[in-house]
Amino acid sequence: MKKLISVLLVSACLIAICACQKKPEGPLDTENPYFTGKVIEIEERGCLMEVTNTGNGNFYVGERIIVNTNIEGCPKYKVGDHLRISFDGKVALSLPGQVLNVFSVVKTDANGNP
Repeated sequence: MKKLISVLLVSACLIAICACQKKPEGPLDTENPYFTGKVIEIEERGCLMEVTNTGNGNFYVGERIIVNTNIEGCPKYKVGDHLRISFDGKVALSLPGQVLNVFSVVKTDANGNP
């Protein structure tokens, strides 16, 4: 009986550890909320963007959003570039809104295609 309980406990721990592993992300993250926007202004902590494709985020086309692009793996960009932003879905209540928890940034065209 003790062996069975030990085996079950070890199995449960292994399953929990495997379930917590972060999945490797491909070039486009479609599991999390995302949108595409045009860089309007570059700031110290990120950039001001105008939404050009709403993706599955809760923004409208033309809305301006401040995005934290100080994340690992963020490509080099300049004013006028289009970026696809994948984030946790939370937007800080300010004018303009702020997306702080960004998962990935990918350079795209205006429609969100890499």
